[in-house]
Amino acid sequence: MRVRDLAWAAGIIDGEGCITLYKSRTNSGTAYVMKVTVTNTSMPMLSHLQVLFNCGYIGHKRRYSIRHKPCAIWEVTTKNAERVLRLVQPYLIIKAEECRLALHSRTLINPHGNNKRNKNIEVLNRLLVHIQELKH
Repeated sequence: MRVRDLAWAAGIIDGEGCITLYKSRTNSGTAYVMKVTVTNTSMPMLSHLQVLFNCGYIGHKRRYSIRHKPCAIWEVTTKNAERVLRLVQPYLIIKAEECRLALHSRTLINPHGNNKRNKNIEVLNRLLVHIQELKH
């Protein structure tokens, strides 16, 4: 992948994207999920991200007013989100700290999803809160 493409993608994620960590309830306990999303009205831009990283889902967002343009969202989770963030991390500016914390969380998450006995639960919960605080 070219540096130019990674720098472009980092700029898009910095300006239009969201890096988040959240808890999801599963049958076997709590799973921590890392997600990277980009919401925009430009389908070609979102499609380019999908092609560039060879992953992600593009879905349409609900319009809350007829005055709003239709928009869509490109979304990657967990392993793909980690791969995307590792690639763009050197070029992020605004979301550099969110990226660092999200990537750190991946080292603490039980890879099989069940975090019931995970000794890092408190640290993961603090990271989750810290990432949310950086957004405000």
